[in-house]
Amino acid sequence: MVSLSQPGYFQYNFAEAQKLCQISAKGAVDFSQSIKLMNNVINDPEFPNYNSFIVDLRLIDYHPSNEEFKILSDHLKGMRKDLKDAQIALVCNQKMYSLGHLTSILVSFARIKMKTFMEVEDAEKWLKVAVDK
Repeated sequence: MVSLSQPGYFQYNFAEAQKLCQISAKGAVDFSQSIKLMNNVINDPEFPNYNSFIVDLRLIDYHPSNEEFKILSDHLKGMRKDLKDAQIALVCNQKMYSLGHLTSILVSFARIKMKTFMEVEDAEKWLKVAVDK
């Protein structure tokens, strides 16, 4: 598990039995942490073995500017070769759901499979995996 500890943080781990990467965030996270997390996951030596991702953003406090949102989406689209076989489930709170849904739409133009949910259980069903709790 990797933790980028600051007032808010991201962490991720690879659940080998499910071939699932679980990513979560909590607290006040920022733009640079978001970019760093994406790069850390993609560059992790375990990454090539996984193609299902649950990104749990329900506990974050992040309000990207329009420019940050565009850069984050473009950064993710730039990873399309690495994510070509991936399915990414974003789990958002009600406040962030629209932003997550818009992200899913934007990255779909780069042929990245992403869907937004409000409940982890629904994300798991979509990914067809049982997350090790």
